[in-house]
Amino acid sequence: MYRMLIADDDEFVLEGLKNEVDWQKYNITVAECCTNGKQALEALERQKIDIILTDIRMPEVDGLELTREAGLRYKGIYVVIMSGHSEFEYAHTALKLGVFDYLLKPITLETIHTLFLRLKKEMDKTAPDSGKDMEQWKPTLVQKYFQDLLNGVSAFFPSEIIINKVPYYQCALFHIDHYKQMHQERQRELASGLLAELYQWGEGQNPIVPTVVKDMDFVMIFRMTAREEEAGLQKRLSDLKHWLDKQFSITITIGISRVYYQAEDTYFYAEEARYASRQGHRNGGGKILFYGQDSMGEMVDVALLRKKKGLLYESFHAWNLEKAMEAFEEIKKLFALQPASGIEEAQLLCVEIVSRLQMVYNEYMPVKEEGWQFYEQISREFSRAETVDELLGILEHGIRQVFSDSFLPGGKNKRIISQVLQYIQDNVNTNVTLNEIAQNIYISPNYLGYLFKEEMGMTFNEYLQQYRMKLAQKLLKSHKFKVYEISAMVGYKNPSYFSKLFTEYTGGICPSDYEK
Repeated sequence: MYRMLIADDDEFVLEGLKNEVDWQKYNITVAECCTNGKQALEALERQKIDIILTDIRMPEVDGLELTREAGLRYKGIYVVIMSGHSEFEYAHTALKLGVFDYLLKPITLETIHTLFLRLKKEMDKTAPDSGKDMEQWKPTLVQKYFQDLLNGVSAFFPSEIIINKVPYYQCALFHIDHYKQMHQERQRELASGLLAELYQWGEGQNPIVPTVVKDMDFVMIFRMTAREEEAGLQKRLSDLKHWLDKQFSITITIGISRVYYQAEDTYFYAEEARYASRQGHRNGGGKILFYGQDSMGEMVDVALLRKKKGLLYESFHAWNLEKAMEAFEEIKKLFALQPASGIEEAQLLCVEIVSRLQMVYNEYMPVKEEGWQFYEQISREFSRAETVDELLGILEHGIRQVFSDSFLPGGKNKRIISQVLQYIQDNVNTNVTLNEIAQNIYISPNYLGYLFKEEMGMTFNEYLQQYRMKLAQKLLKSHKFKVYEISAMVGYKNPSYFSKLFTEYTGGICPSDYEK
């Protein structure tokens, strides 16, 4: 697939271009979004880009300067400029700089389709081995696949299509010690520099290339065909760490997960590696903390533990506290049978369970800050526990806390309504219907309509129209868009119908008068 960078200083437009266009039709993936030309030039240094779609007017470095610099530094990049009528002369200047073409605002899906279909044909002519596109772009697809797993979202491609299955995987997480205390400019310098160095090192090894996760940590997923390869991993990472520490004048703490067998479990084992690195950081930093795979097996029945965890996770997805506590009691019994169970391994188990609970919580509640605060809080409590019983007690209390109404903003009905409101917000420019949302959250449309009116005091359609009108008022006040553009942005294909509804909503003020 061709990799595209989009640059526009209007974040609303940026999000629309990224999410509302089916770029896969043109064999394109959006690799980067930037709000100015300076960010775009920095992104070009970090990764390979085939297409730049950029606005002309942007702060710091505008679209023309971006085009000029990209042409001088990198060969073979196709540039498409976005411009308004008042910037028509700028667009002609851009054509002289060698851009492929320009899109005249307001941009429509039809004009995008026509231009990018032509661009794809042009690029396909010169692309080497274009018939082997999947193989050519497999490294990028693999990185995207694991990035999605690390973010706790469903991967677009099934793993068997894009990765060669191997028996073993292992996560290594790189944490920059004292990163949060550094100056912002220093943080940016380290983030881009480390990513570039780790990427280059990874290409010569056999891990997945590194990918950024929360708090500017970097993760590598190593693929191993034999368990013997695990023994050499620590030495390889030790040499890399020593070189990075010296190169950037920093110290890095590396946490390494246990070996695992399914790529789909990467999210949880990356959390293990994160937890290991945090333990090392609290003990002075600059270390490599490595956990062996066999230690848990020596203490508890691994197969039975996996089965009990499966039951626990099923109860999380069903949001059933009673079933969750039943499954958790079974897990506690496994540890009671093995009094010698080590606290280190029990900590890792607790981290895995809390990670899965957090993922499910985020599915229920679109606003994720509270769930993440809970995860940070309970992780600190885990690190202070001195016995396995104390650890499991902290975990049980945490599970009950998350399920309680005192922690979640409202009970089950409020969680359902929150999903509906988030769906409206994410899809306001489409023909949103109650039936469509009900199908997505697996609930009867009639019952959902009843719940919505009970919680919100108005029908679904009344709320949807009110939300659209308030958004339209905000967009009109920004003076950035024409009335017909705003009509499409808030979900009305017919501008006349939109104007009629807006005038009724505002008590007689039409859109063109309101924006004045």
